[in-house]
Amino acid sequence: MRALPTLTAIVVVLAASTSSQAMPEACTESYEQAQVLRKEGKLLRAREQLRVCLHPSCPSLMVADCTRWEDEVLSSLPSVVPVAVDEAGVNLIDVQVSLDGAPLVNAPAGQAIELDAGMHHFAFERADLMKAETDVLVALGQKNRPVQVTLRKRLVASEAVVPAASPAASPTASPPRTTR
Repeated sequence: MRALPTLTAIVVVLAASTSSQAMPEACTESYEQAQVLRKEGKLLRAREQLRVCLHPSCPSLMVADCTRWEDEVLSSLPSVVPVAVDEAGVNLIDVQVSLDGAPLVNAPAGQAIELDAGMHHFAFERADLMKAETDVLVALGQKNRPVQVTLRKRLVASEAVVPAASPAASPTASPPRTTR
């Protein structure tokens, strides 16, 4: 006598059939999106889409195209290495770095960060030092480009330069003219 299928087994079978139907849709969508994003120069997002259409359940023709495109994207995707040094040129590792206004989290010191080509704004901060910012044009295919700034000491009130007083009016200066 055969046992009746359990509710769990039925749910697993239904989920598998649903995901196998959804996967070709995801393959097609990611395949199309990857092409658009590549042409727009949004290589980071294109790479994400290509990883979807590389799935073994996608049609082999799509997988072949996505594999080739992924190689092209990876070779074109630029990267930078943010570096902060102090005034003596010593590397600083405990620096907060932001890229285009967003903090770089999970970016270990000295490691390359992949980003899309174009102009990018970097800000480097450490509590005891002055903030440094720089704009960098990152070229397509450029790898491991150093983006280095020098973080200088903060001036304390006693070190601040006091501006010189303006010189007194010269005694030989002519008085202003008045007209009647």
